[in-house]
Amino acid sequence: CSMAMLHRRACMEVAFLEAPKVHLKVVMPREALGLQDVRLQVDDENQQGKTDAHGHCVLSLRPGEKLLKLRHPAFKSGWIDQRIMVNTMSPCFLIPMPLALAVWRVPVIIRGEVAAWEVWAAGSACVDREAREVREPYSGPVLTRGGVRLEAVDGCLALDAEPAVSLSSIEDPQQLADLFREIADPLAALSLEAPFARPQHVVDSGDADTQDWRPRILGLRPEAPLLEAGAAVGAGDFVLRARTHCCGCGVAGVHVV
Repeated sequence: CSMAMLHRRACMEVAFLEAPKVHLKVVMPREALGLQDVRLQVDDENQQGKTDAHGHCVLSLRPGEKLLKLRHPAFKSGWIDQRIMVNTMSPCFLIPMPLALAVWRVPVIIRGEVAAWEVWAAGSACVDREAREVREPYSGPVLTRGGVRLEAVDGCLALDAEPAVSLSSIEDPQQLADLFREIADPLAALSLEAPFARPQHVVDSGDADTQDWRPRILGLRPEAPLLEAGAAVGAGDFVLRARTHCCGCGVAGVHVV
């Protein structure tokens, strides 16, 4: 087609391919658990969306490097940036979203003395700052379900940023479908370092198909010092008793790890 031909026809038709539909799964770092209700936007493409219960979202993006902005209502971190490269017609990405959880401990007082400490965690925007209970920022180890040891420092558990991962290498459609179908409760994936105790109803709640970032107890540890690793333990050296706060009566249904 030459310019002379265009001049004689006075018009031309241009066909544009539809922008690729980019499948995104926003996940919690370390555990790759899908995050619900995360807002995503790409300013230069005028695209925005929100993840479903599986952490899944679809945006139409033209090829090239894109700056994703993510925000979760349960956290105070504001907008977080992640970069992806769209270079196929069916792109798919795993997007780890850095999170900062509030972690604190509450004393368990029995007969006027501190007998143990409850360790709690929540999304930073879900903490009741006006609660009247005695609280202290927690510093210490927190374990993920996969056994990764994290460290809470002065009341903050930071799950650091990780680069986005392209899933284009997954050729099995069923494997990809299963990845986007998973529903998980992220707080249920965290626990204390053993030994610790946790109420049985909290253990059972890990199977729920909802995500809740409100305060959740991670576990309870005694105030008394624990035995050092490798210390000799006799048949009657370990005794554990769960008791009520008020009168010290025994409590059933406590899960001990």
